[in-house]
Amino acid sequence: MAKPIVVERILRSRFENDDKLHAGERAKTEKLRATLLAAAPEGAASSASDALYSERLGLLKTAGFGSTSELSWKLTPRPAEAQGTPATAAPPSTPTQNTAKGGVYSIEATAQIAQVLSPSARPGGPAQAENYFEDLPRELQPLLNAQLEKSGAVSAVVETAQGFLLYLGKNRTREALLAAVFSLPKRSYDEWLAAQPEAG
Repeated sequence: MAKPIVVERILRSRFENDDKLHAGERAKTEKLRATLLAAAPEGAASSASDALYSERLGLLKTAGFGSTSELSWKLTPRPAEAQGTPATAAPPSTPTQNTAKGGVYSIEATAQIAQVLSPSARPGGPAQAENYFEDLPRELQPLLNAQLEKSGAVSAVVETAQGFLLYLGKNRTREALLAAVFSLPKRSYDEWLAAQPEAG
């Protein structure tokens, strides 16, 4: 009885990490990122950074696909009294190889995050009293640290098992990081399976 369950888990895992099956969603997200970067140069004057953020946020919200939400994370360590109650842990997932074009933190990079984002990190997820940057997947933290240093900065496309993400920096201080997160889900395994021709 366990064999069909194991086989389905393996198939789902392979489906989630199959580049060809999700090429359409990846291409749309990459194209949207290129549109954001073309809207205003990365070297825009710092005094115009808020306007740059607003312009790019507007492009995310009017893309016609995916969803966008604004999130904030505390950059300070979690208080000692809260150490015993960490944010909901993400379920284990099949590891995938990190990939990048032209360097780990290149703006052309596509980072693959194998770990499922916790509810506090998911766009549209359940609201929590406080989100801590340290609760994000370890693979994601250095990428966002390097790429969201200023308002209006656009991250690389981040791939998770569920979909593709784009982060747009809003404001960063020593205490907190504010950003908008665009999310485009991958086609689901069940949808893909239903579209396959029946054998025999």
